[in-house]
Amino acid sequence: MKTLKKVDVSTNREFKKRFNGFYRIRQRTPEFYDGFYKKLEASKEGKCPTFAEVLDYFWQQSHRIEASFSSKLVATINPELPVWDKEVLRNLKLKNPPNRQRQIE
Repeated sequence: MKTLKKVDVSTNREFKKRFNGFYRIRQRTPEFYDGFYKKLEASKEGKCPTFAEVLDYFWQQSHRIEASFSSKLVATINPELPVWDKEVLRNLKLKNPPNRQRQIE
């Protein structure tokens, strides 16, 4: 996280490799990763986006509710915010709701 503000995270392969390893991120399309890191880069300056704003961003991009990725993005910008992922849920003895695509009307 020390390099977050020092590099362009949308293009820096070393940052992406370390970030993905830290959060154990895998199994997404290259387009998803591209959008994620572009949003993270754009979010570095100014006010930290809200969890809801990032959820909406992912919905607009992929029509998926990405709670875990959204929480990781905002917690990277503001480390005082919580992360929602399967490890946190497991430790709290909670289950992740299904990640279903919503029907577009």
